[in-house]
Amino acid sequence: MFKSKSLFILMALIAALAIGNSNVSIWAEEDHHEHDHEHGTEEHDDHEGHEDHKYLYGNHYCPVCNYADLVDPHAFAKVSNKSANVYGRIYLCHAGCAEEIEKNMAKYYIEVYRTDRESGEEKELVDLENDNCPMSDEAVDGETAIEYNGMKIHFCCEGCAESFLEEPEPAMAKLLPEKEEFKFEGLEDHDEGHEHDHDHEHGEE
Repeated sequence: MFKSKSLFILMALIAALAIGNSNVSIWAEEDHHEHDHEHGTEEHDDHEGHEDHKYLYGNHYCPVCNYADLVDPHAFAKVSNKSANVYGRIYLCHAGCAEEIEKNMAKYYIEVYRTDRESGEEKELVDLENDNCPMSDEAVDGETAIEYNGMKIHFCCEGCAESFLEEPEPAMAKLLPEKEEFKFEGLEDHDEGHEHDHDHEHGEE
């Protein structure tokens, strides 16, 4: 059974991302291919699941830029740690921010999804308490669950959990339809204002 972890323990577990059993990949749809990194890569065949971003079930502002810039939903760092049962996507304003994210994946995941930005206090894991699997619509098995973007999601089987991680957004939309806090606005302004020359001190493309 999945149990909530203290911030300290969570940091230690996610820090294992720097070790061999983890997979960190960066996907930038603007380039129509994935940027390869020594931590591991994952294939993306097309843009399925990215056509409409009225809602985005992750951070809406880039943590690398001190939350000043709206993210590009097509650019994100993927967090995957089986031993900690923690997964997620840290969305970025530009693929160039990926280098900084990779330097301290644990720090950024905890900062974005497990810390209250106003108080600086630990944010508890949010259990969605879904009775039905978001992939199969069948009853959950009571045992299979993962942490994704600071939320606990239940499944009917391990296979559905794995399928979910391939493209989480459609399933999240089923779990949290029209949830106001995830409403994503300003994508057109983002595209017009970012001509892919968004350079930062931490790296350029």
